[in-house]
Amino acid sequence: MAEIKKRINQIAKETGVSSNALVEKAKELQLTVKSHSSSITENEEKRLLEALNIKPVVVEKNCASGKC
Repeated sequence: MAEIKKRINQIAKETGVSSNALVEKAKELQLTVKSHSSSITENEEKRLLEALNIKPVVVEKNCASGKC
């Protein structure tokens, strides 16, 4: 099973934290990140958000309406 990855800029949109702040903190945590378009794994995202004292955003899709 492939690892799910998310770009830093997407995490920034979801959390309201600037991409630059996320990139800098990711580098402090020694994550392999170069820019806002770098991708990180779910575990790395969790570490990053915990370091910034932000609760991870859980997005649930309601497919009962048929608009998924």
